Amino acid sequence: METHQLTVRRTARYATLGQLNADTRQVWFVLHGYGQLAEYFIRRFDVLDDGHTYVVAPEALSRFYLQGMGEGSGRVGATWMTREDRLNEIDDYLHYLRTLHQTLVGEGGRWRTGLLGFSQGTATA
Repeated sequence: METHQLTVRRTARYATLGQLNADTRQVWFVLHGYGQLAEYFIRRFDVLDDGHTYVVAPEALSRFYLQGMGEGSGRVGATWMTREDRLNEIDDYLHYLRTLHQTLVGEGGRWRTGLLGFSQGTATA
């Protein structure tokens, strides 16, 4: 048996807090931990919603059921990587994060940009 790989297009999800506009002074990219989802993780940064800060929470590309599917109510979490095919998963999320950064803030120095990771998001950052 042989194992093969194929690069495919993938849709990625991210959550934002605040507005990216002329009043924006800083942009923070915040990377969640193992088993978290962006839409819930970003709520922890409400304190930064001051009209001058834009917070972006990318969601890891691999989602899974946290405790099984049990009666359709199984909670879903996401992970940045596992040990299985780890290097390709890292390449995939690096491409995703670079593309997201380029799409939102570009190359310019208009805003101060910060990066914060929690738990598995720390290794990702």
